[in-house]
Amino acid sequence: MKTRNNKHFFNKTRKNKKFEKCYIFVYGALMNSCIRKKTLNSKIVIKPSILLKKFGYKRCLCVEDKIKNEIYFGIKKSSQNTDINGILIKINNQHMLNKLIKREIHYYLKKIPNQYIFTENNYITNNDKIYTFVPYLKYITRNKNINKYDNVKDYTEKVMLGYQSISDNFLKRFINTTDNFLRI
Repeated sequence: MKTRNNKHFFNKTRKNKKFEKCYIFVYGALMNSCIRKKTLNSKIVIKPSILLKKFGYKRCLCVEDKIKNEIYFGIKKSSQNTDINGILIKINNQHMLNKLIKREIHYYLKKIPNQYIFTENNYITNNDKIYTFVPYLKYITRNKNINKYDNVKDYTEKVMLGYQSISDNFLKRFINTTDNFLRI
């Protein structure tokens, strides 16, 4: 399901009698285990993964909250698309999904066809549903001067710690495939 209205997605899934487990591919702050635990307050199953460049997106430090003067990572369609490393979070119940939707107010859920996700050991099956958060266009900034944002140093350090907790190579891949990141 592709939706640009998380409230609609939230209400539709809430009305379903039986929740179907799904996975959310994350690539920003939720890479950090402390932030995941604070957000979800439950046992969390994660799997390092790659959103393949064939999906047509690239990761960038480009999601702006003008009120808070903060910037966040997002993915956007690009002709210079890249593989995007991150993790899959297993969502076992509606409550977990609702917490993520509530947290990600600058983003909508987008379904990822399974052929665009790579995991080791065939972690996902063809029947698994996979989503990611994509920023609404109105929050994507073209401003390349990211140092003007109040959170840029603290936020990027937390994200980098999350990637490094998987491996140094995972962190290097993150740095090398993220647009507008090396200008910090």
